[in-house]
Amino acid sequence: MQMTRADVQKALARLRGATADGHEAQSHGYRLHPPLTEAEALAVEAQLGVRLPTEYRDFVTLVGDGGAGPGFGIHSLREWMAKGVKARRKSREDLADPSRPFGRPVTVREASRLGGFPTHGMIALCLTGCGGAFGLVTAGLERGWVWSIDNVSAFAPASQEVPTYFEGATGDDRFRINEEFHAAQLAISNRERLGFWAWYRLWLEERRDASA
Repeated sequence: MQMTRADVQKALARLRGATADGHEAQSHGYRLHPPLTEAEALAVEAQLGVRLPTEYRDFVTLVGDGGAGPGFGIHSLREWMAKGVKARRKSREDLADPSRPFGRPVTVREASRLGGFPTHGMIALCLTGCGGAFGLVTAGLERGWVWSIDNVSAFAPASQEVPTYFEGATGDDRFRINEEFHAAQLAISNRERLGFWAWYRLWLEERRDASA
């Protein structure tokens, strides 16, 4: 369910009052950047060569152009535009085309072969540390869904679930459990998906519970 700017600002204000430290508080202070204007959103889409998925487009134009969010905060499209095409080429971002369909992997091996971001059909949402990130699919069958990118499986649909380890699990046990978890996430039979608002709301709820 979509949230209004007032809803998000109210939730963030509570987090600012309850959270004194941590990398999230330090990186974005639980504050949003001003929303994009319609003209700015159209300019970004012209650069990307694809229309932004509706939920995310509503967020950046009605709520905030990045800032408070998972990991080190949601990237600002306004700042991305300001860097210019030449600067982005230095970071390899122009090697991937957000308008080309995302090649959805269905096994851990395929996901690992796909590698890390950037890749076709996706834009980066945020960094989570240790090589991890979240991306939003912009083209293909997975368009509009959020995917996670990490050093274990490379790509997997963002999920409310996490691997669970039994008491006394060794490093090898954890590795095996992680592999099994990500294999289940990537399976065609897995219909669980998080759109932008479900993903963002989940983060707000997790931060609220952690600061309670």
